[in-house]
Amino acid sequence: MNNSCFLFPLHEPKFNYGQNLIKTYNTFYNDDHIYVVFSSELDSDKFRNLYPELKYRSIICNIDRFNIIITKKKFHGLKYIFDNTDFNFVGVIDCDTDFFKNCDYNKKFLDYYNRKKIFANYYVDSPEIKKIVVSTEKFFKNDDWKIIEQKLKNFELYFWFNDIPIYEKKLFQDFISYIDYNNNQDKIKWENFDFIMYAYYLLLINEFEIEILNIKTATSFIENQKNIKPIIFKELFTISKPMWIKHDIDHDAMTETFMHVHIDRK
Repeated sequence: MNNSCFLFPLHEPKFNYGQNLIKTYNTFYNDDHIYVVFSSELDSDKFRNLYPELKYRSIICNIDRFNIIITKKKFHGLKYIFDNTDFNFVGVIDCDTDFFKNCDYNKKFLDYYNRKKIFANYYVDSPEIKKIVVSTEKFFKNDDWKIIEQKLKNFELYFWFNDIPIYEKKLFQDFISYIDYNNNQDKIKWENFDFIMYAYYLLLINEFEIEILNIKTATSFIENQKNIKPIIFKELFTISKPMWIKHDIDHDAMTETFMHVHIDRK
C-alpha cells in the first residue's frame, strides 16, 4: 500500500465513529496509512489521549477555525499529503465508514483511474440536490461550465458517493491550480462538495467519462440502497463494481468491495 492512503475529517461529536473507523483499518492493515484531519491541536490531542492504541496520522486544519467547511478540511488534507509524502492516490472518506476485509486497495485505486469512468444516476429533482450539483459554477470558466453541463445532461445526473472518492496527485494539483484554490478557498460553501468539484474537472479535461446507470433515486444509488429493489440494486452494483456498500449483498457481487458507508444511518 506504499502508493495509496486514506483521509477523513473528524471533530469531537463523532470521535466514536473515528475510533471505530481507524480500529477496523488497523484490524486489516499493518500500517498507519490513514490520515485524520482535525480542526485544532486540541482536538487532535483529545483524540490521541482517548485512543492511544490506534495507528494513524494527524493533520491539523487551522486555516479558518471559525468557519470550518468539510470540503476545506478535505482539500487541506489532500494538499498536505500530496505536498509532503510520496502517496500518489488518496481515498477521501467520512468517519461513518468502516473496513470489513483486507485487500490491495492501491491496486483498486489504480484500476479505478485506468477504468476512467464515473458512474452516475438520475436523481429525483429537489432544490437541495440541484443546488449541490450546480453550486461549483463559480470555480469554472464560462465555456468550460457549458461543457460540464452538457456532459451531466443539464445537471440531471448525480454521482456523489456512488464509489469512494479517490484523488490522484498530479490531477488534483492541476485541479486546484485551475480553480486558483489559494485565492478562492474562501468561496467554498457547504454545498460545494469536494469530489463533485474535482470530478467535474476530470470530465472537463476528458480524463474521465460519465457512464449512466439507468435509475432515478433521491440522491446516489449507493446511498438509496434500501429504496431500490434488491435485484435492481445488485444489477447496478455489478455494473459499477464500487469499493463500498451500505448493506451487504451476495458475495459474488462484492468482489471489489471492502468498505461500508453511512454506518450511522439506519
